[in-house]
Amino acid sequence: MAFLSDFLDQETVLGLLVGIVVGSLAYFAVSKLIGRRPTKTKSDVDRQFRNVFAIMDEGRR
Repeated sequence: MAFLSDFLDQETVLGLLVGIVVGSLAYFAVSKLIGRRPTKTKSDVDRQFRNVFAIMDEGRR
Protein backbone atom coordinates (compact mmCIF):
# COMPACT_ATOMS: atom_id res chain seq x y z
CA MET A 1 0.00 0.00 0.00
CA ALA A 2 2.86 2.37 0.65
CA PHE A 3 4.00 2.07 -2.97
CA LEU A 4 0.52 2.92 -4.22
CA SER A 5 0.19 5.97 -2.02
CA ASP A 6 3.69 7.14 -3.04
CA PHE A 7 2.86 6.65 -6.73
CA LEU A 8 -0.50 8.40 -6.58
CA ASP A 9 0.62 11.74 -5.23
CA GLN A 10 -1.04 14.94 -6.42
CA GLU A 11 1.50 15.73 -9.17
CA THR A 12 1.30 12.27 -10.70
CA VAL A 13 -2.49 12.24 -10.78
CA LEU A 14 -2.56 15.73 -12.30
CA GLY A 15 0.04 14.72 -14.90
CA LEU A 16 -1.94 11.61 -15.82
CA LEU A 17 -5.15 13.60 -16.20
CA VAL A 18 -3.47 16.24 -18.37
CA GLY A 19 -1.89 13.52 -20.48
CA ILE A 20 -5.21 11.78 -20.99
CA VAL A 21 -6.95 15.03 -21.97
CA VAL A 22 -4.19 16.12 -24.38
CA GLY A 23 -3.96 12.64 -25.88
CA SER A 24 -7.72 12.47 -26.39
CA LEU A 25 -7.80 15.87 -28.06
CA ALA A 26 -4.93 14.91 -30.35
CA TYR A 27 -6.63 11.62 -31.24
CA PHE A 28 -9.93 13.30 -32.12
CA ALA A 29 -8.20 16.06 -34.10
CA VAL A 30 -6.21 13.56 -36.15
CA SER A 31 -9.23 11.32 -36.71
CA LYS A 32 -11.25 14.30 -38.00
CA LEU A 33 -8.45 15.29 -40.38
CA ILE A 34 -8.08 11.77 -41.72
CA GLY A 35 -11.85 11.32 -42.02
CA ARG A 36 -12.28 14.42 -44.20
CA ARG A 37 -10.86 13.03 -47.39
CA PRO A 38 -12.65 14.67 -50.27
CA THR A 39 -14.24 12.22 -52.63
CA LYS A 40 -15.30 12.90 -56.16
CA THR A 41 -19.06 12.72 -56.23
CA LYS A 42 -20.70 12.18 -59.57
CA SER A 43 -24.23 13.19 -60.29
CA ASP A 44 -26.88 10.51 -60.45
CA VAL A 45 -27.32 11.06 -64.18
CA ASP A 46 -23.60 10.65 -64.85
CA ARG A 47 -23.44 7.53 -62.68
CA GLN A 48 -26.48 6.02 -64.40
CA PHE A 49 -25.07 6.83 -67.85
CA ARG A 50 -21.78 5.14 -66.99
CA ASN A 51 -23.62 2.08 -65.70
CA VAL A 52 -25.67 1.77 -68.89
CA PHE A 53 -22.69 2.20 -71.20
CA ALA A 54 -20.18 0.34 -69.04
CA ILE A 55 -19.32 -2.09 -71.83
CA MET A 56 -17.98 0.75 -74.03
CA ASP A 57 -14.52 2.19 -73.62
CA GLU A 58 -14.07 5.77 -72.38
CA GLY A 59 -13.54 7.23 -75.86
CA ARG A 60 -16.85 5.97 -77.22
CA ARG A 61 -18.89 7.22 -74.30
